[in-house]
Amino acid sequence: MQEEKTLKWWPLQVFVWTLLTLSLFMQVMIQSPMGFYRSVLYTSLIIGTAIPFTLLLSDVLLPVFIRRRQLARFVGIGLLACSVMGLLFALIDRYFDPEEMSLIARWFSMLTSALLITGSICGIRFYREHATIDKKHRTLQNAHLEAELQLLRDQVNPHFLFNVMNSIHVLMKKDVQQASSVLLKFSDMLRHQLYDSGKAYIPLNDEIGYLKNYVNVEMTRWGSDVTAECRWPEAPGNRLIAPFLLSPFIENAFKFVSRDRYDGNFVKIDSALHGQLLTMEVTNTFDHQQQTPGLPTSGGIGLRNVQKRLSLLYPGRHNLKISQQEHLFSIKLSIQLGDI
Repeated sequence: MQEEKTLKWWPLQVFVWTLLTLSLFMQVMIQSPMGFYRSVLYTSLIIGTAIPFTLLLSDVLLPVFIRRRQLARFVGIGLLACSVMGLLFALIDRYFDPEEMSLIARWFSMLTSALLITGSICGIRFYREHATIDKKHRTLQNAHLEAELQLLRDQVNPHFLFNVMNSIHVLMKKDVQQASSVLLKFSDMLRHQLYDSGKAYIPLNDEIGYLKNYVNVEMTRWGSDVTAECRWPEAPGNRLIAPFLLSPFIENAFKFVSRDRYDGNFVKIDSALHGQLLTMEVTNTFDHQQQTPGLPTSGGIGLRNVQKRLSLLYPGRHNLKISQQEHLFSIKLSIQLGDI
C-alpha cells in the first residue's frame, strides 16, 4: 500500500522538477548573456542544490510535523532551510555573474526563488498528506459506523424474536392447532433472521413478507380482541431497505394496543411506495393507564434503536413523526429508498 502511494508520488515530483528546470533554463537564456552550455551548467547547479533541501522538507519533515500537528515549527524550519538555500544560490550566481553586486543583495534576490521552489513542492506534498489523512479518517468513521450499525442490528434481532416467542407461548395455551400454524410462519421469520439480519440491505418485498407474518402471529394471539387493518405496498424487486427497520413500529403498536376499549381496539398499518419513496403510517389505540407507547421504560430498545438507525442509514433521506391524540398513537415515516 505504501509502495503504491510512493509510485504515485514520484511521477508528480519528476513532472514538477522538470517544469521548474525548464522554466529556470529559459529565464536564464533570455535574461542572461550566458551561452547555452553555461546556462545548462548554471541551471543544473541551482536545481541540484534545491532538490536535497526540498526533498528533506517535503518527504521527510513535512509528514512528521503534520502527524505531530506542529506546522508552525515546520514553517520555521522551512524558512531557515530556504535562507541557507538562498545563500547557496547567491554564491552560484556570483560565480557565474561576478558583477558589482553584494552577496546580501544576491541572497535577498535568490531567497524568493528558494521560497517559490520549496513552497511549490511542499504545497503539493501537504495536499497529498492531507488527502491521505482525510481518507484514513473516513475509513475509520465508516468502520465505526458499521460497528455501531451491527450493534444496533444485534440488539433488534433478539428483542423482536422475544416478542414473537412470547406470542406463541400465549397461543399454545389457547389452541394447539393454531399454534402449529403460527410456528410455520415463525419458521419463515427465523429464516429471514438467519439469512437477512446480517445484510446491510435486503429487498423491500422480503421485509414486507416478514411484517405480514408478524401481524398474522399477533392477530392469532389477540383473536377478536383487536382488529388489524393493513395495506402493504407492491414493491418491484429492485427496491432495497435496511433489514428490520420497519418492524419496531409495528411491534410497538401491538405491544401497547388497548385491551378493553368500548369503541374497539385496533392497529392500522397503511404503507405505500411511490417510486423510491416509501411511506408508512402505523396507528393504534391505547389506554392512558398504560405506559405511553412512544416512550417505553422497559424493553424500549425498539423505537430508540430504529430512530438511531434511521439517522445513520438514511441521513437527510427520511422523515419520522410521532404523535399522540386522545386514545390514538401514530407514527408517520417516509424513506427515500435505494435500488440494487
